[in-house]
Amino acid sequence: MAAFLNPIFDRLPNDGGLAARSDAARILGKVMPIALLVPINSRVARWTHDSVPADWKQQIGRWDRFPHVRVGRGRGTTTPRMPGGRG
Repeated sequence: MAAFLNPIFDRLPNDGGLAARSDAARILGKVMPIALLVPINSRVARWTHDSVPADWKQQIGRWDRFPHVRVGRGRGTTTPRMPGGRG
């Protein structure tokens, strides 16, 4: 997504690109938890003692790793665009 949006943001006059990136980050900060985390929380909330899947420990492990992956990807995509960074 950044490959398409960054060239557009870079062409905005004055500080328009910075404002657009800021607005996009705020929007993504609200959309991503709803789109990605709520379905997982809802699925786990429906588990009962009798309906827990056999691989529940693996699912919990994936759930615990997910925030680290998401933060790492976010840092990897934004760091080169920050002042003093490459890009």
